[in-house]
Amino acid sequence: VRESPTLAVIEALIRAGASVKAYDPVAGPQARPYLDGRVRVCQTADEALAEADAAVLVTAWPEFAALDWPAMCRRMRQPIVGDGRNMLRSVRWPAGVTYLPIGQAPSMAVSDAEAVARS
Repeated sequence: VRESPTLAVIEALIRAGASVKAYDPVAGPQARPYLDGRVRVCQTADEALAEADAAVLVTAWPEFAALDWPAMCRRMRQPIVGDGRNMLRSVRWPAGVTYLPIGQAPSMAVSDAEAVARS
């Protein structure tokens, strides 16, 4: 946990003024000492995404690929999904969701207009 690149992502989000909630099915409570009380560590992915403005996937645990992402996005205030592991490229994103596969060509990102065209 202490050398995880995720900590740099969290730090950048906090510096930018974001309130950060985190969920990790493996690290879980072990991560708390490294987050300095500035991050709410959640017990489930559902809890972490409820009312969120964006989700950033930075770990490659298989549990994340198995989530029902369209349903999870309905719980978000502003469904923007940044996929730092490119694990979610096969998801059929509903209209209104912005999917950003980090490290892929911009043409791979799915915007609202593209999602509507796919429906």
